[in-house]
Amino acid sequence: YIYKFDHKELGKIAKEYGKVVRADDKKPMLFYNNDGKIATGIQVANYRTSDVVESASPEAGMDREWYVGVNPKFISDACNVFDGEVMARGKYSHKNPIMFMDDTYEVLILPVNITEDAVDFVRKQVA
Repeated sequence: YIYKFDHKELGKIAKEYGKVVRADDKKPMLFYNNDGKIATGIQVANYRTSDVVESASPEAGMDREWYVGVNPKFISDACNVFDGEVMARGKYSHKNPIMFMDDTYEVLILPVNITEDAVDFVRKQVA
């Protein structure tokens, strides 16, 4: 898959998620796709939040459901180096990394384990 994001919007969301996660906590930021609509979400104890992220021109065939969990701090840090539109490229598996890139930089972010409960929560936000 390939998606295009505004680095400021994505960075802002990841930074907000990072504020609710303690440094020693390993709660992931979840990216979830269904029908070309990307939702992000995080679940920490009793705190849950989600956002639908605007994505420009998803490639054809993006009706396939996929999800991946990542450390929100890594997304926030990556978005700080970008200037403009960012592309995210990955495979259709929650075990594969995501490559974020612009005209100058490429940042590979490895996935983390996620629970089915977290996926269900974000899945409901796009339904």
